[in-house]
Amino acid sequence: MLKPDYLYHGSPKKLEILKPSQAIGFSGAGDNENAVYAVARYELAVAFALSLTAQSASAIFSVDTLAQSTNYSLKRHGN
Repeated sequence: MLKPDYLYHGSPKKLEILKPSQAIGFSGAGDNENAVYAVARYELAVAFALSLTAQSASAIFSVDTLAQSTNYSLKRHGN
């Protein structure tokens, strides 16, 4: 895999510095790291910049970064 020219990080807040934080995902261990997440495809990062209001305290949001077309999922954490 070639090194991308740019990486994109989506956030609903304007950030000057990106700091690692604990993620909660449902796509395996790589989705639950204490890290800064960034992707080479702009359209994948955009989804994380949206302000979403969860209907449940256990709701989690994920984007399939390996799919050819963008695939978004919203699930209840722990189910």
